Amino acid sequence: MFKSRSEGNVVYKCTVRLLEDLDVLECEFQPHHKGCFLLDYVCEQLEITEKDYFGLRFVDSAKQRVSDLE
Repeated sequence: MFKSRSEGNVVYKCTVRLLEDLDVLECEFQPHHKGCFLLDYVCEQLEITEKDYFGLRFVDSAKQRVSDLE
């Protein structure tokens, strides 16, 4: 559920598309979460234990791809 900024509990919804766009995962996170939170969530959902081989990238509002999430 989304809340107003005045309530102090801002929640963002994220759609994660896997490499070949065949699967999609939904996730909610808060502004204080870092990229590793999202990576941990995706790996947990996919039952991946070796996280060192995977990463995330996103497309910003200017449609630029960004690969480094820390």
